[in-house]
Amino acid sequence: MFLALIISILIIAAFIFSAIFIIRKGYKCVKNGKKAKGLLLALLGIVWATIIINIIIPFLYFANIGFLIFKPQFNLAFDEKIKSPDGTSWFALYHDYGGFGDPEWDIFKIPIEEIPEKLKIPCGYNFADSSKSDFWKKRMLMWNWSEGGNHTSNPHIKMFKNRYIVFIRGGLYHGLYDIEEDRTLITDESPWHSFMHSDGRKSSINRDKEIDQWVRDNLHNPIKEIIENDQ
Repeated sequence: MFLALIISILIIAAFIFSAIFIIRKGYKCVKNGKKAKGLLLALLGIVWATIIINIIIPFLYFANIGFLIFKPQFNLAFDEKIKSPDGTSWFALYHDYGGFGDPEWDIFKIPIEEIPEKLKIPCGYNFADSSKSDFWKKRMLMWNWSEGGNHTSNPHIKMFKNRYIVFIRGGLYHGLYDIEEDRTLITDESPWHSFMHSDGRKSSINRDKEIDQWVRDNLHNPIKEIIENDQ
């Protein structure tokens, strides 16, 4: 993250110096009697500086271009792990940041002899087409993306009744894996996207409340019911 910040600053500095260079060159042309060329260069430099200030700098800031392109490592970041009841596996949670800073979480089932904290799981494995990506896709139990920025606080996994692994974020259940059946029962890659294309969407005024209710109705409550009834 620090490296990305430094690179972003250097990119912005290069743009600014290029604008200053053009303006200074225009000023020298005016001093040497080449007024038309000098004024044109000065105007070009001012326009370029305006673009830098109003477009390039905000874009780098809000889109996290420096982080996304130049981040020092291209692997998922480890969050936590839970040992399976039979002691043969780890259930491990990792995270990454998608476009424009939207967080993504991934839950894997990993053999007990491996160390989840030291694994190098490539970012974007779930969208890539390669033998390495396929290897991690087979181990992945669920991945979850906060496309709209909702329910991002305190992401973690929790085991219930020595049988269920639940992914929780924003205080609500978002994914359920059944250890005994060895399968994911409930998950949604992007709850925001599913909500936006559902009948539950009514208005933009109370959208956060509506999304919250959609998650409760379609993810949290069904997961809670399965756990309580041991279905």
